[in-house]
Amino acid sequence: MSADLTVVLASPAQKRAWRRNAWEYWMKPGGMSEESFHENQDWQEAEARHAQDNRALIWALVPRSDLQTTNILAACRTLRRQARCYDPESGQMQDVTSYCVTGVITAPEHRRKGYARQLMSTMHYILGPHDHLPPWPIETLGPPPSIRTMRNDALYSILWSDVGEDFYRSCKIGDRDGWVTRLDEELVWDIKIEDRQERAAAVDLDLSGVRFLREWNAELVPPALVESYETKLLKQAAGNLDQNESEMKTRKTKYILDSANSPGLINYYLVRGVQNRSSSSKSEFTIPKPETETFGFVDQERGIWAVWLVDIDDDGTKATLRVTSVGVLSLDDEQVKLRDDLVRIKAIILDQAKNMDCDEVTVWALPERIQKLWMENESTIKSFKRKEHLGAIAWYGAGHGDEVQWEGGQE
Repeated sequence: MSADLTVVLASPAQKRAWRRNAWEYWMKPGGMSEESFHENQDWQEAEARHAQDNRALIWALVPRSDLQTTNILAACRTLRRQARCYDPESGQMQDVTSYCVTGVITAPEHRRKGYARQLMSTMHYILGPHDHLPPWPIETLGPPPSIRTMRNDALYSILWSDVGEDFYRSCKIGDRDGWVTRLDEELVWDIKIEDRQERAAAVDLDLSGVRFLREWNAELVPPALVESYETKLLKQAAGNLDQNESEMKTRKTKYILDSANSPGLINYYLVRGVQNRSSSSKSEFTIPKPETETFGFVDQERGIWAVWLVDIDDDGTKATLRVTSVGVLSLDDEQVKLRDDLVRIKAIILDQAKNMDCDEVTVWALPERIQKLWMENESTIKSFKRKEHLGAIAWYGAGHGDEVQWEGGQE
């Protein structure tokens, strides 16, 4: 940590430097040209719903003596999102602000000097309201960033770590842990196993009422359906509280999620994935044909949906259908209705996965009740602990972060 450094909102030239570092680290190994990466980023800034109205911002750690330098020491991007918080003690459901922190990168010549940790420790004070944060550590970090830089409107922030749990936890909020891992599971099922079972059962899939999603940058799920589902999800999570569990789960526990109604949230993985794979020389032979590719489905009458993307591995030989959002309005209904809806969701997902020649399906961070029912009734579905892409949260509200439960895990 150095008091000679500070964090600034990146200038256009500094943003370009962040892009180059990000391309070199993440995209160049997959065969994407630097020109294609810049074109993709330009398009996202102009057209992608998650980046409109200054929702996407780049931050850079620089020397106080040279605030405009393009030789940035570390940088990251934040995505401002609409979120929801349910407090069972007061019975209040609040609309709040959260941030997703992405693209944390340090150029090779600046690594292993503590720059990324200083950047990320500072970001807590840029994003969170200071009422509930420890005092700014002026002794180690010098004066805080300029008032113009501060946002201070986040109840919490999230990130998805590909470097394990320890680093981002160590980016502390004063003496408190930084981003603490909460979501590290995914469900996986093998298409070949399912093929054998479904052929034996000879089940015809009824698609009446199903609308498939074919526009990856459009509004995918009706907002009213999303709001109803999320309200049920948060309230049911609170209602299912097991009083015999650890002391961290008390009536003071708050339940939070990034809302799928936040502009561009439900599209975020799709937008990046479609653009990145189409620019990669290694995946051109395995991308689904435009006339057959779908990005999810909605059945409004039944109150169910799922959103997904075909993801190609680095050598272009394996296609995985990654389901990034699932909604089922019968979450708090009778078990039979919920089970029937889940069977239907799974059947539609598998049908589309096979149509697009996928090898397997993965589902991220399902609500507890949905995951439990799927695991109980579908023997081919397995749960795995991920070693990367770990969902972590930093809490900026009143109380301790251990008293908060994060529901749902869209990136």
